[in-house]
Amino acid sequence: MKKKAIAAAVAAAFAVPALAQVEVYGSLDVSYNDGSISNTTKAGVKVKQDYSGVNRAVNLATSSGQTLSATTGQATTNGVTETRGALTGSRFGIRAKEDLGGGLTANANIEFDLDPSIGSLRNLGARTSTVGLAGGFGSVSVGRQTTGIHSVVTATSPISGSNMVGDVVYSTGFRIHMAQNNNGAANPNVDPVQFDQGSATAIGSASSAVRANNLVAYTSPVFSGGSVRLDYASDKKGSSTAADIRETSNLGLSFRFVNGPITATAGTHTVEGTTSVAAGTPVKSKFTVNAIGASYDLKVAKINAIYAENKTEDLTATANNSENEVWQLGISIPMGPWTFAGQYGEGDRSQGATYASKNTYSGYQLAAVYTLSKRTNIYAAYGTDEIKNTLGASQGTVPAWGSGASEGAKSERSQMAFGLRHSF
Repeated sequence: MKKKAIAAAVAAAFAVPALAQVEVYGSLDVSYNDGSISNTTKAGVKVKQDYSGVNRAVNLATSSGQTLSATTGQATTNGVTETRGALTGSRFGIRAKEDLGGGLTANANIEFDLDPSIGSLRNLGARTSTVGLAGGFGSVSVGRQTTGIHSVVTATSPISGSNMVGDVVYSTGFRIHMAQNNNGAANPNVDPVQFDQGSATAIGSASSAVRANNLVAYTSPVFSGGSVRLDYASDKKGSSTAADIRETSNLGLSFRFVNGPITATAGTHTVEGTTSVAAGTPVKSKFTVNAIGASYDLKVAKINAIYAENKTEDLTATANNSENEVWQLGISIPMGPWTFAGQYGEGDRSQGATYASKNTYSGYQLAAVYTLSKRTNIYAAYGTDEIKNTLGASQGTVPAWGSGASEGAKSERSQMAFGLRHSF
């Protein structure tokens, strides 16, 4: 009996861990979109551009922003090239997990952005590429990944992370955790925090707290419903030109608390960078975003609220400074296979050396989702938003949609979408 017990103990001590578990996953979202963007000057002169098609939208992804011709109403700086599903971006990924024994596991994840309308990758880079360890201490992941503040921003929205207009916290052009340049333009497709993809202004159209390269993320175990996440990243790049050195750093802290029907999140994230684009001419910038949100599940409905702010400081040329403050309320109502959701928000923006140029903006979204199965649903959604230039000669919108730069000018967007989404 003793011999059997000893043999069992020896076998357990030298047991080979199980092979890694590999999971292939993804999501395809294809929608027919019909929308418009319009600009109206203080004098009431209005120009408008309409668009429609499968996964199509006005592309606001260049640093020059979307400008409409005052004579034709057509886009002069961008075309209709955006290709994403209305509710979610399509993706394909692989997850791997290995039990190392003693409660310790290793994991890896790589995920790509897909364009189902033409059947290809949207870009060659990965949305996510991480390797990590998890155990009783919590978890650590290293590589390109979404930040903790991104989870805070999206956690309390009933239409979380959609590609529709109308979300003043997350929609393209407002995205609270993405820095804006002097014109208010942002590039939603340049998610990695790399200033070398931006303009001469380090915190320009490229800086973002959406995803970060070389990010080390630690998430604590859950204690009494609460957990903490700490993000840190540092990146330095040079070129054949000695003066062309670009350096970034990221530091973020976020908190999540779940207790029955209550979910609360809060976080802060700072991106700092130095870009030398000419000999002896370093450009130093800083971008900070703070957010707090909560949701309450009433069973018959779930209500959501979020407040967020960001500040972009160009420490070299203060004319590029900007501040944004937003709030948003939302609700989702399940009714059998249906889920109905809506949210409304408002915000304001100040920019310039003394923050003298000001804008106000507002928007809302409505969506109805019908569940066909655990993995498949169809949906209809509508969103609209508006920016008004309330003070100052510069339009300073987010992004610079307007053709009229005078005080009192405004820009409006609207979008209707019908889509089919399948996850696997």
